[in-house]
Amino acid sequence: MKKGEILASIYSWGCNRDKELKSSETFRQFIASGEEKFQRKIKDILPKLKPDNCYKIIAAILKIKDPYTPKVIEAYWLGHKLLNVKNSILSHNYTVLNTIAKINPSRLPIQIKNDTENCLISLGRVKKIWKGKSSIKKVAVEYQPLEFGDKISLGKTETKKIDWYPKLLPHLKVNDWISIHYNTARQVLTASQRKSLLKNLEEALKLINTQAN
Repeated sequence: MKKGEILASIYSWGCNRDKELKSSETFRQFIASGEEKFQRKIKDILPKLKPDNCYKIIAAILKIKDPYTPKVIEAYWLGHKLLNVKNSILSHNYTVLNTIAKINPSRLPIQIKNDTENCLISLGRVKKIWKGKSSIKKVAVEYQPLEFGDKISLGKTETKKIDWYPKLLPHLKVNDWISIHYNTARQVLTASQRKSLLKNLEEALKLINTQAN
């Protein structure tokens, strides 16, 4: 598999379309083990997922021929400096927030609030790692949860425990900045990626709050 296809798999696992296709276990087994036997199945699944069309549009904007290059995949899931605010509507975080854009945030049921936050790609900093023999380990991360008032915003920093797959992130260490999706560590971020993700979150929230008004 190409690096971009692997990255798309890492982030796609857990999303609604993945669940609709009943492919979650295939993605999970691949991420947990890294075994090649799952790669052919995943290559067949990726074009059926909703982000596929966004990858193609972003690739055209960035003038990249292959929509499954890492830069394109990151632009969808994390944001990219070459995508302006208008193009933020192509990002995963905007797509997630847009599903609740017409509802007063303060009136949202707690389950919808939780689902929205879990589906977002959020930014976290590793504070503690629990070691053990299990293929799934736990880490404590500092992150900013969503705050649902008159508008949706990033709240004060909190700490929570999430899943970590050592096969996926074998060199994870305390103080690493990571992306979080469905309470699972997905990628260790560079300073540039961290900046892009934070900007993407802020732009998506700004667009949604503008629509709500």
